[in-house]
Amino acid sequence: MDKCRNQHDPITYDTLEEPVVRFQVSVSDELFNCYGKDTLKRWIDAQIARGIDPSKVRDPLSGVNFGIDFIKENYPEYYAGVTTDEDISNVSFEIIQSKIERLRELIIQNIPTDTLVEQIVKYVEISDLSYSEYESLKEYALETAYNYDYELIDETTGEPIVNAINEKMAGMERIESPIEEEPAPVVAPQRRTFVQSLRRFMGIGGKKTRRRRRSYKKKLSRKIKKTRKHKRRSLSKRK
Repeated sequence: MDKCRNQHDPITYDTLEEPVVRFQVSVSDELFNCYGKDTLKRWIDAQIARGIDPSKVRDPLSGVNFGIDFIKENYPEYYAGVTTDEDISNVSFEIIQSKIERLRELIIQNIPTDTLVEQIVKYVEISDLSYSEYESLKEYALETAYNYDYELIDETTGEPIVNAINEKMAGMERIESPIEEEPAPVVAPQRRTFVQSLRRFMGIGGKKTRRRRRSYKKKLSRKIKKTRKHKRRSLSKRK
């Protein structure tokens, strides 16, 4: 087979016969991993049945994702009408996240990404996620500018995705969890000492006691005055 790395199907081990699909692992690789078209379709169907998105199905030989472009070119039935609102009305956070991760892999491998970027933007536009989920996707999109060693490799590919996410977030209110106020500390009532309790019992101290003292002094002074007057009168009579 022309430019095929293998002459036998890696899945069935049968001799390759047309129709054959060819997968290029990287642009610098001159040879292709080749599969029987029907055999590979059964492989993809089995992966989808396990809940794997078609774009995340991996090449059995290299372990690299086939990607949307490869699937669309060789098996367009998987993406028939994929850009219509009806077909992707239930886009989840995980689906968009996986496509952004795939975008990063394509950038690192120097593979064209225009088709995938357009699809991610479409997914974002029709999605209905929370504010925090859009924030997380925005971080993922910004990270596409860096490789896995966080070296800057591409500054512009993620911009359309970030712009689409910003438009979605612009019409949303950021909902933050309410801050629970700490309850005021409970102050235990101050207990009286034994002496204070005794003074209170005996009526010693406090405003009442001071009033009593003043009234008592007044009464006492009156009695003294009366006594003095009485003594004067008695002495005057004796004389």
